[in-house]
Formats: sequence, structure tokens, C-alpha cells
Amino acid sequence: MSCSIFLLPLELLVIPITLPIEIAKEIASEKRQAKSLERIKETKSKLEKQKNTTAKEAPTIFTDYGILFETLDEYGAHPSSIGNGNIKCSIDNCDIAFIFTDNQYYVRLNEDNYHLVEKYLSNIYDSYRKNVQENTYNKIKENLKSKQMKIEKEEILEDDSIVLTVNI
Repeated sequence: MSCSIFLLPLELLVIPITLPIEIAKEIASEKRQAKSLERIKETKSKLEKQKNTTAKEAPTIFTDYGILFETLDEYGAHPSSIGNGNIKCSIDNCDIAFIFTDNQYYVRLNEDNYHLVEKYLSNIYDSYRKNVQENTYNKIKENLKSKQMKIEKEEILEDDSIVLTVNI
């Protein structure tokens, strides 16, 4: 029994198959390069924006989360908690973050917003001081009442400080 085998030239079969594959590889490579260039341009753009709007962080007089949150809410800054005692708010479309570190708050905002927000921070400082004073005043009154001590006289001075005279 004999058998014949026909061998077709491999080159004829390989060329039509490899040519489209090579073209497809080149096209895919060009698309990857185009996407990489696009990402590089986006990254450069973001870095340029960050250069122009670097965040500024400064210490504040704020130390109490509850009083700061209440003060920002009273001021209409729409505060929200962002975890770890930190607070985020917005004043005139300027985002501000209050970051709690080393037992005090630091204010973080973009340099381009700093001059817009600076006047508001001054008003918030004043309101915060008054809220701290009111909170302290109420705690002292509660403490005196719990010890059955009576306040004889309350006097508000010109600088808004309060003098309590207590009968012991």
C-alpha cells in the first residue's frame, strides 16, 4: 500500500494570514501611542492647573469640632464631615477644608480662592469666638447650678466679656 502526500508551499498560506495580523498590530500600536499621548497631555494639563492653584494651609484658632461645625452652619457655609474630625464646606463656590491636626484646625484652600475667602474667615473667627464664649458661659452656669451656687450679678463689658459675681 502506498500513500502520497502533497505539500503546499507554506509561503503562500502564511503571507495572506500574517499580513493582516501585522497591519492589525501596527494599528493597535498606533492607537496605544495615541492614547498614551492623550494621557500625557491630560496629565500635563492637570499638573499645570495644580501649579496655578496650589493649596494653601494655615493654622486657625479653631479647636472644637462641634462649635466650628455649628459656626460654619450658622454662617451658611454648608459644612459636612469628611472623617477624622475634618470638615469640608463651601463659601461663594469656594471649597474650604478644615483639617484637624495637633489639637487644632488648619484651613486648607486654593491660593486662587484665598483672597475671596479671607474676609469670610475673619467673620467666621468672630462668630466662633462668640460661640465658644456662649458655650463656656452656659457650662459655667450649669456647673454653678449643680453645686447649688447662685449668680449674684452678671455684667457684660464693652469688649463683650462677661463678669459673673457668685455668692459662695
